Amino acid sequence: MQYDPIKRVLGEAFNKTPFLRRLFYNLLDLLLLRTWHVHKELRTWARGKRHTAIKILDAGSGYGQYTYYMSGMSPQWQILAVDVKEEQIADSNRFFQQIGRTGVRFEVADLVQFQHPQ
Repeated sequence: MQYDPIKRVLGEAFNKTPFLRRLFYNLLDLLLLRTWHVHKELRTWARGKRHTAIKILDAGSGYGQYTYYMSGMSPQWQILAVDVKEEQIADSNRFFQQIGRTGVRFEVADLVQFQHPQ
């Protein structure tokens, strides 16, 4: 993809520490209008569900910014985030382990061939 080199550079810059990763997520929130809309819909969807154990699939997780947002909404939720980019998956698993969000797991998967584990 045409954005892969840019994504790689951003990943290298912001994956050095958990603080930088959180800063990156905040910058994405400020720069991308769609983030406001996604967060609004997630808040609406989450009403009354924050104390319920739910399994969530983040299909095409990218940098994991929406997984991060959802995992902060309820520690009871188990989130499986998948993407085709092995490097982003490894970085995301490392970040979520560092910040102690144990209900989150990232896996490499192609959505065209994805079979959800039971």
